[in-house]
Amino acid sequence: MNYTAIDVIANEALVWLERQFDGGMWSGSFWATHDILKTYVSLGTDVSSFLPGVLEEIKPHLVPGGYDAVMGPSCGLLSLLNLLSDGYEACLDEYGFGATVRADIALWILDNLESQSDVARQVAARALFGAGSSKTLAELEHRKKSRTLALLRTTVTKALLASVEQVPSLSNIDLVRYIQLSGGVATLETVLVASAKELARRQGADGLWGSIALTALIVVTLVEAAISREGERSAAAIQNVVAHAVEGLRANFKNSTEPWGGIIQDAALAVQALGLFRSTYDAGSQELFESLEAESRLPRQSVGFGKIRVDLKELFARDLFKDKKIKELGHLGEAQDKEIERLRADAVRARSSMSIFRMLGFVSLLLLVTLVASFWFGERQALLNVVASTGSLLGLVIGALIAVPITYLVSPGGGLKPKDEVSK
Repeated sequence: MNYTAIDVIANEALVWLERQFDGGMWSGSFWATHDILKTYVSLGTDVSSFLPGVLEEIKPHLVPGGYDAVMGPSCGLLSLLNLLSDGYEACLDEYGFGATVRADIALWILDNLESQSDVARQVAARALFGAGSSKTLAELEHRKKSRTLALLRTTVTKALLASVEQVPSLSNIDLVRYIQLSGGVATLETVLVASAKELARRQGADGLWGSIALTALIVVTLVEAAISREGERSAAAIQNVVAHAVEGLRANFKNSTEPWGGIIQDAALAVQALGLFRSTYDAGSQELFESLEAESRLPRQSVGFGKIRVDLKELFARDLFKDKKIKELGHLGEAQDKEIERLRADAVRARSSMSIFRMLGFVSLLLLVTLVASFWFGERQALLNVVASTGSLLGLVIGALIAVPITYLVSPGGGLKPKDEVSK
């Protein structure tokens, strides 16, 4: 478990991301650059020093209007430029990405939507109507595209409403897109709720949805959805799911030299998720984390998220006490094992002594039988005299020979036993 504060992790990761910048697009990747710049903007970090190199590298790709004439990157670029226009309009104008050029990109997207799938239309709607799109939309309306925009909005809304029953079968990224398009739209409230519940159901025990990048994207999407809604109860439910996910992101941070495995896109999205969560839930987030971390260290049958604060110092003391008890039980077990071994050794020695005793008894019995038989057949009268003379030395010897086998036979466990029983 990583107990490092969110702010520390975010700052270390941001420094690492800045070190990866080499004057153009991060790692030569448009999508990595897209995610990093969006992260910086969402955290209120100045990106003016990055934009000249990034925009110069993007410019050659605008042929014939979209990014490499591919729908996905074209929508991503329009979304990024619209977002940047709120604080960096002058820089965009200077490097040839003003409202007119952004409208050209949007127009290319609209003109090429007819042959696209429902998913492509949803992605396009997200880019066209997303944050910072007001100037681009105004330019499109000036170009007589109002009806086209309205038709796209209606088409996407109807498609979303019609697919509510399909939510359980959708992929995680599809659910993210549904929530993004439904946030703040009253008519799509059922879509948002169903999608959010399905994502919550699929969340892993570690708080993640598979990859770091996808988990971070889901966190950002759910937090933005919570901000756009007024339902306090639903917002609290989203907060619990998101807090568990952020806990998982923090646990996978590892170190500042290779945050989240040194994957740029993962790091960018994770920082955005952490920063957005921290700024949205502010002071209460750290208390919530301490509660979550404490619960994660206790045995439980199901994941639960409460507001009750657990003192981590007390929890650690409880763990130390538990470890001490385990060690004591271990020592007790060792002592018991030694005692058992001692008893086994005593039992072996006892069996050995008993075997010798039995052997002596058996030999004595043979001698007695032989002696009695010899006297009986040879010196019967002498035998009778010896038996009668119990005070004589020979009488004592014979008495002893008689006593030994009798004692052997009448003693507990005496007598001959089967071979397998003796071996026990």
